[in-house]
Amino acid sequence: MAHAAARSRSSKRPHAWALRGGLAAVALAFGAASVLHSFAYAISKTAPESGYALSPADGRIDALFAQGLLTAKAELADHEAAARIARVALVREPLAVSAVAVLALDAQLRGKTGEARRLFLHSNTISRRELSTRMWLIEDAAQHGNVVSAVRNYDIALRTAPKTFDLLFPLLAGGIADPAIANALSSTLAKRPVWSEEFIRYMSNSAPDSKRTAGFFRLLSTRGIPVGATEQAGVVNTLVAANAFGDAWGYYQTLRQGVDRRRSRDAEFTEQLNAPTAFDWTPRMTDAGITASIQRNGKNGIFEFAAPSTVGGIVLEQLQLLPAGRYRLMGRSIGIDQAPESAPYWLLVCTDGRELGRVALANSSQDGGRFDGSFTLNGSCPAQVLRLMVRPSSAVSGVSGQIESVVLQPL
Repeated sequence: MAHAAARSRSSKRPHAWALRGGLAAVALAFGAASVLHSFAYAISKTAPESGYALSPADGRIDALFAQGLLTAKAELADHEAAARIARVALVREPLAVSAVAVLALDAQLRGKTGEARRLFLHSNTISRRELSTRMWLIEDAAQHGNVVSAVRNYDIALRTAPKTFDLLFPLLAGGIADPAIANALSSTLAKRPVWSEEFIRYMSNSAPDSKRTAGFFRLLSTRGIPVGATEQAGVVNTLVAANAFGDAWGYYQTLRQGVDRRRSRDAEFTEQLNAPTAFDWTPRMTDAGITASIQRNGKNGIFEFAAPSTVGGIVLEQLQLLPAGRYRLMGRSIGIDQAPESAPYWLLVCTDGRELGRVALANSSQDGGRFDGSFTLNGSCPAQVLRLMVRPSSAVSGVSGQIESVVLQPL
């Protein structure tokens, strides 16, 4: 009963994720055909009229020519001609699936829905590669609230016609707002179809709603479907760029167990990440010659940086979501040897650009390289960035050094 009610509700919802405007959608899909085996047939794919002129007695080419006539903007006479040529094509080649699809669409244009359905289903039994038929089946399933069938036909289309990625990925991505679609899609992805990795990359980089993408990626993780570190970081960073810090942190917590927003992360640089999120330590390199990297150092890691003479800037940063209060910054440096006016320093800034405080680094020869300082936050800045800054130096060798450990935590 619950499933029936869900299907009923689903059938009443506008299916933005499906290919809307079924007739136009099917007509647009006629540009895709199966593998071509002759010169005339090859030409007919992009220039059906020319292919038809070269070989008018080939049923396959007749079918493609009929497709070319039957477009969303075609006149009624073109529709009639297309149907006539499609019938001839089927006499010459009974398995000309494109001709069956032409007749199916012609029937629907004439209001003969039952005949159209019969022909489209017949087309599907001849070949799973006829894209116009696949689009109709997707639209039909969506209109009847059959989410599982619609997603299955998306899967078939994507497996048999990879060039449909640009058309179908945005529709699938838009559909995950519906839990029924998200569940059916995740079940399909669990089978690892050939298009799954490409779709996950699309979701990370181009999906219109990163918050929903994060939720969908969490669903995939619960089902054991791998999502790459690059794609995970892409979602977090997109949410950060949109100032959706709470959503970004919520997803980040699922990626890094035990993180605490009241303190910085990875104090000893143990994680050498190829795809860091904004909440991870992120080295910054510039075209001006600044180099920065996190390297392995025994069981832990170490951050190394260098800047040429007279060049300064950010070499390391990590996004924070610290609540109001007092915080202590401490750690240890190696190899820093600069005049006080050229010494690197830690800078805490609000994401709106306001400076919240600095902690200067003394030379590493002093106190074993240990540094210590504090910041006070009044709650007016919900998100902050902790940065290691290098100042321009007049020394010929520029500025270089290492950070062995650093942590920002409540006092």
